[in-house]
This record gives sequence, C-alpha cells and structure tokens, in this order.
Amino acid sequence: MIKQILKFIVPYVIFGLVLSGCSGELKTKTIIIPDSEESNPIQTVNEDFVVNKIYKLMEEDTSNGDILGWADKEQVLGVFGRKDKERSLERIDYSYNSRQKLINIAANTEVENVSPNGVYLVKTAANEDGQRKLLLHNLTDNKEDVITEIVKTNIRTNPVTWSNNSRFVASLQWDRNKAETKLIIYDVISRSANELLFPNRNERDMIYNVKVSDDGKSVLLMKFADGQTYVVYGKLVGSEMANQYEQPVNSEGSFDFINDDQIMFVGQKGTLYLYDIRNANTTILLDQIGSFGLSSDRKYIAFSKGRESIYVAKLQGNTVVNEIEIYKGMIPFQMNWSKDNKKILIYGWRSYGPLPVAVPRPALTTTPERNGPFIIEFK
Repeated sequence: MIKQILKFIVPYVIFGLVLSGCSGELKTKTIIIPDSEESNPIQTVNEDFVVNKIYKLMEEDTSNGDILGWADKEQVLGVFGRKDKERSLERIDYSYNSRQKLINIAANTEVENVSPNGVYLVKTAANEDGQRKLLLHNLTDNKEDVITEIVKTNIRTNPVTWSNNSRFVASLQWDRNKAETKLIIYDVISRSANELLFPNRNERDMIYNVKVSDDGKSVLLMKFADGQTYVVYGKLVGSEMANQYEQPVNSEGSFDFINDDQIMFVGQKGTLYLYDIRNANTTILLDQIGSFGLSSDRKYIAFSKGRESIYVAKLQGNTVVNEIEIYKGMIPFQMNWSKDNKKILIYGWRSYGPLPVAVPRPALTTTPERNGPFIIEFK
C-alpha cells in the first residue's frame, strides 16, 4: 500500500521542485512611461537609490517664499512673506506640509544663505543712507555678528557661499570705481575676517561663485574673462591668493571640493573632472553632464544628464559606479543632499519651458524661469 502511495506522490514532488527552480530564475521589472511634461520618479532595482516619494515644497507659497536649504535631515528652512514688508524664517516639515515660525526678518533685510549644518544664517541689512552690513545670525541663540560692512558704491556679484563643514563664509564685492573685486572670508570659530583683492583687467571681467575649503587654506572660484568661463583653484597666502590651477569650463560653472586636496568640476563639453592637487593628476569621471551635487560625506553624487534627466551614483575612489536615472522632466541647477543621504533638495527649470541665457549668472536662484524646489526621498 505504501509503495502504491509513493508511486503517485513522488512524480508530483519532483514536478513541484522543477517548477520552484524555474520560478527562482524569473524576474519581473516595472517600466514607468513618463508624462509629456514632468514624469513620476523612475523606479530602479538599485538598493541605494530606490525612489520612495517626491515632495513639492509649499507649492502654493512659492511666489512669496524662498527655500534656503536643510535645517536638519528631516526639515528645511524657508523665508516667507512679501519682500517690502516684514517676513519670517520658518522651519518646514515637508512630509506633513507644515511650517513653524522661527524668527522675524525685517523689511530692510535680505536672507542670503543658510549654512550646510542648518545652524547659521547670513543676512544683509540696509540702512536709510544706503550702507549695508553682512550679518551672521546664530539660530541656536539668535545672536548676530557683523561679517563686513558694504559701502554704497560696492555691489556684491554673487550669493554668499559656505565651506562644506559650515566653518567659513565667502562673500564677493565688486567696486565699480576701483575696478577691483574684494573677497571676504569669515571664520565662524575665530569670528574673524580675511580680505583678498582681485584687480580686474577690464570691466567685462568677473569673479563669482567662490567656495572655501574646509581647512580655510584654499579657494575655488569661477572667473569670466575674454568671453570664456574658467574654474580657478588657489592657495590662500595671507591676504593674497596664489593661483595653482585654471581650466576653461561651461557657463553653468558647477564645481566643488571633494576634500582639501581634491576638486571636482564640469569642463567645457560636459566632462566631469576630478583633479588632485597633490600630484596634479586629472581623472575623467563622467561625460555629457550639466551640473552636479555631492553628498556631505562625499560618497554619493547627483547630476544632470541630457536635457531633462537627473541621475545619482556612488563615488568609489576615482570612479563613479551604480549610475541610475531617478527623475525626468527637470533641468536642475542645484542639488543639495540631506545629511543622512536619504533625500535630495532640487532647484531647477522645467525642460519644456524657457531656459536661462547661457552667460555667467551668479544669482541663479532669482531667475524668473525657475520651478519651485522639490525633494526626492529614497527608501
């Protein structure tokens, strides 16, 4: 009797094992076809970059609001209200679409930038006589320090920038009367400022988009001269900058420090270069890209490619691996990673709308063609 039962069971067991073995080799893949204008996030199988959600930041308030950057890994900071009246700095919980007011911003004050760690705010306050002061506001205790005073004849040519470790603030002033550019670097820890002068060869020359290294010993900047844009790396020696590296780049001017000894920038034809100051070695990382943004730990990179695609990848030594498209339908000009590398705050233009003129444009965030910033969140 047992033999007869086994005679019927065994074939079914073997057949089941064969099926289960075959099913283990089958894989499914979901392909999402984007809309004609702006697509949904592109789903991927890469475990590092699976898109979870996309959040549009306070879309109904973008006409009277500016998103500054990350307050922490979960929230962002923004300024809201009419510019001719008192406004407010607010902390935004984008996942719950809620805001919390932090401080008032006077009508004569412009908020320039927030530090990468979300602790400091840089503001410009104007007096009735036209004199202005650049102020450092500590959001933990609401105390302020004067970074520099700006005389009426001076015009700053670009927004204030921060070193990646939130220690140094860089600000440029262009003196039309003297035909020179002044760079002010403020040390948050020592509460002191250093000034550097750059004589201009002619009125069409321009220095903009300056960034200081984490150790405060070197500077990256963009220079526009004789119809060409250049990225310039230099060492700080007292109140002077000694140029050590200079290369022509595209007009978007995307660059950054990898660390104190390595820089990254996009060349003339969209080639992403990594340059090592220690041995003067240049490495090509990617081709045909527009702009990029590095995570704070320098392990990941987000970049634009083609006309309307946003990609992310992992930085591994002098190579880029696991390159994956995460979004389509936007031309980004700024991509800020959260501290936990789980989210990217993106500013940009819709690809089907008008594009900015291809000239040096230091204050891109004020371009009227921009689209409201949004956040891509990974699983």
